[in-house]
Amino acid sequence: MPSAAPVAASTAPRASPSLGDLPAELVLAVSSFLDAEPLRVLAQACARLRRILLRPTLLSFSPRLPLPSADVHVQASAAAGKHTVVFAQDPTRTSLLAMCYDDAVETPSVGGTSITYRGLRKRGDRCVFSRAPLATQLSLALPGCIGASHAASSAAGGAGGMAAAPPCALAVPIAPGDERFRCAYFEVTVVDEPHLHADLPMRIGLVLPDELADHDHPPGSFHGSIAYRSSDGYVDVGERNGELFQFGPVWRRGDTVGCGVAPNAGEHGVVFFTLNGRWIGDAPLRVTETPLSYRKQWHAAVSSAGPAVMAVNYGQRPFAFAMLAGSISPVLQARLREAPTPHVAAALAMAPVAAWFMEPNTLPDGHDTGARPTVASPSGDGDGIDNNNANGAALAIQFGDNGPAVARSCLSSLPIGHRPNYTHADGTRFQYFEATLDAAGPGFNAFVSIGIATRPYTLLHHIGWSTHSAALHSDDAKMFNNALQHGNDIGCEPFGAGAVVGCAYAPATGQVFFTRNGAMVGAPVAVERRCYHGAVAAIRAWRVSLNFGHRPFAFGPANAGRPE
Repeated sequence: MPSAAPVAASTAPRASPSLGDLPAELVLAVSSFLDAEPLRVLAQACARLRRILLRPTLLSFSPRLPLPSADVHVQASAAAGKHTVVFAQDPTRTSLLAMCYDDAVETPSVGGTSITYRGLRKRGDRCVFSRAPLATQLSLALPGCIGASHAASSAAGGAGGMAAAPPCALAVPIAPGDERFRCAYFEVTVVDEPHLHADLPMRIGLVLPDELADHDHPPGSFHGSIAYRSSDGYVDVGERNGELFQFGPVWRRGDTVGCGVAPNAGEHGVVFFTLNGRWIGDAPLRVTETPLSYRKQWHAAVSSAGPAVMAVNYGQRPFAFAMLAGSISPVLQARLREAPTPHVAAALAMAPVAAWFMEPNTLPDGHDTGARPTVASPSGDGDGIDNNNANGAALAIQFGDNGPAVARSCLSSLPIGHRPNYTHADGTRFQYFEATLDAAGPGFNAFVSIGIATRPYTLLHHIGWSTHSAALHSDDAKMFNNALQHGNDIGCEPFGAGAVVGCAYAPATGQVFFTRNGAMVGAPVAVERRCYHGAVAAIRAWRVSLNFGHRPFAFGPANAGRPE
């Protein structure tokens, strides 16, 4: 067989490959899956490329956003490190307020037919996405330096002009390379909002790569997305076709709103939101029987239904939210720890009962416009509430009435579980406390929750609704554990004013149990092992008294461990 004719070599000069020719999306996608040992060297090379591509000063890290239409444009100034999204809709157009949707599905239900609207949104809604998925940032400040929102505290204890770290940053040292606390995060500052119309909300959130279909659907209105709304503080869950869930305070012109995802924080990952440098709460984890999963690559997304100007910060400037080494969240570190340090646990075991009292879960300055819970001080002086009321309670909480959809909460000053006062039949040692419902809140949808939660806790959620919490609810007598919906029936009956509800937690086994009027309800239930605090929340104006052992318990077996 004759040999093939040789192919003449091309004489055209070949362009040298440039790092700028390599799509950042490709590097990010590939490097995330290089875990096998044979690919170790390639993984290291991709990690180096990742660090180069994601350097905040390089435009390779897509702070530039695609231009969806003529009424939305992006101004990018690499020199100043600013990237601004301008939603330039005409505020006089009444069509911006009109509702529209993609389709509607009717489902037979008890008493009629329910209608689910898919893609429900305002006609003026416009959305822009980051071109590359979010990724963890390089260090933007010295390790240990916290966000600018805490700068005012530097004069009261900060050293060398550096702001004093929040308590959660000092509680437990963060181990180098602990991926549980590493976040991909971005912030948006509302530079201008000319319309100031409550019915034209802005949103900040996340969208999966497969859902970057168009720019007329705001994040949270379609599957594979989630968002925090400005107009009412609700969170939109795309997996529920944009169904709204109460979440946090409203935000407006001058506010800085952040969104982060920590894919390794727990079994399902965590998405969280911040406001003016303060953590607001976790996005819902369970709104169906199957928990959502946030262990994915997400694109940043911002939207507005009316005219607005937003400055986007991917890390080219220091964040308002405290981030150690640029991507480590001390708030996640505090919420995910399984127990205090041995030194702190030993101190808790010896602490007097009076050291446990309740503290209100407050909103950021300037945003707590509702009725805040009023909590008695440990000594009962200076707050107008008598600690030695007719019930002999040691503490009293008066919740305010913020309507039928807003829950406010209070958490104990110290963690629960490390000063045991009850030993179960199997030898497990619990710390037990009780809540007496002195007065029920009037009005529709008034109910309370009693249980345990990590600190800080999602601001406007009942206990049990947000991640790292478990509670018994008065309206349906179900136990909720990290679930906005689908509580568990543990054999309890609904309860109201006059009821005494107890809760106990054993940190050694991660078990919790509840009591009602002195009798145990069901058996101990296993929950995540976390550093929990006692917690109570209410919708409407309930009055609740707490007892951590200051007086005899209604649950007799726990009295054996009470101090005399």
